[in-house]
Amino acid sequence: MELENYGEAKKAYEQAVELEPTQRTPWRCLAEFYVKTDDLEKAVEVLHRAVEAMPEDSWVWGNLGEGYRGVKKDYESALKYYQKSVELGSEAPFVWNGLGLTYYNLKNYDESLRAYQKALEFDPQNAVAWDNCGDTWLALENTGKAVECYQKAIEINPKFAQAWRDLGNTYKKLKNYEKAIECHQKSVEFNPKSSWAWFDFGVTYLNCNKDEKATECFAKSIELDPKNAWSWAYVGLILSRNEMYNEALQAYDKALELAPDNKAIAKSREKLLSKMS
Repeated sequence: MELENYGEAKKAYEQAVELEPTQRTPWRCLAEFYVKTDDLEKAVEVLHRAVEAMPEDSWVWGNLGEGYRGVKKDYESALKYYQKSVELGSEAPFVWNGLGLTYYNLKNYDESLRAYQKALEFDPQNAVAWDNCGDTWLALENTGKAVECYQKAIEINPKFAQAWRDLGNTYKKLKNYEKAIECHQKSVEFNPKSSWAWFDFGVTYLNCNKDEKATECFAKSIELDPKNAWSWAYVGLILSRNEMYNEALQAYDKALELAPDNKAIAKSREKLLSKMS
């Protein structure tokens, strides 16, 4: 956005908020404007102003929760704002879904499930809530329930790349590599630019000893995000077990350059040096 147009747009949205301070739309547009211009802190400030203008509106409290969860990663504050939205009678699925994500990040999985169930009560076709519900069941080590939720998300949205990826990772956990590969293939088909989707695909191939396929996936992951330390580390692992020790050391060094505090990668590098000595 050009500077002149940026200033004009900002002025227009601010004027709209001044003219209609108790209407949701101007506040939403102003907050979305700052999100689109990558000024996320300012977007959160706008949501605080919206709460001051409409303290009894559950929608604005829910959006403030979204800001603290998604932007600030301040889950304790996000929880407080989501709960205020719920107290005011919110039936918005995004509020309940956000509340579920917040509880998940706070490792309160039982409350996370309750929140997702409310989101799905209000919107049974909410594929994202089904997918998130699957994540919580997986955290509780109930892979059967997790698979059911991921499959439901995919049934609702067959092109939901994240759900395919999560289902693939669950089948990988169950060592059902044939189904895992099928799911990861769908994941990268629908989201080919995700470095982490290619990484997970590579790990699945690695677990069933298909090193060449795994290497291709990790190479694609690195192409999409050269700063993906884990992909570099797994390249090192493959090279090491194929006795290409010098090349493996270079890959581990690159991984640690990107993630110098990663103890797991450092330990793998130490094991490699032991082999080389």
